[in-house]
Amino acid sequence: MMPFNLAKAEQLIAAVRAEPELSGVKIMVGGGAVNLAPEIKERIRADGWAGDAAQAVQVAAGWSEAK
Repeated sequence: MMPFNLAKAEQLIAAVRAEPELSGVKIMVGGGAVNLAPEIKERIRADGWAGDAAQAVQVAAGWSEAK
């Protein structure tokens, strides 16, 4: 069972993915729930995940370098 806030995140990501004009938007997840259950990031279809803020900066930097 997925905690309530993760179910909402899944719905929000699905809504973003459904909008063609947002096709270039990258979505990153993180925090305690993702750290404890890494399979969550695949379920909610995020583009990336980070275990902490420093790692989030590295992930985002990789996205900007890939452009």
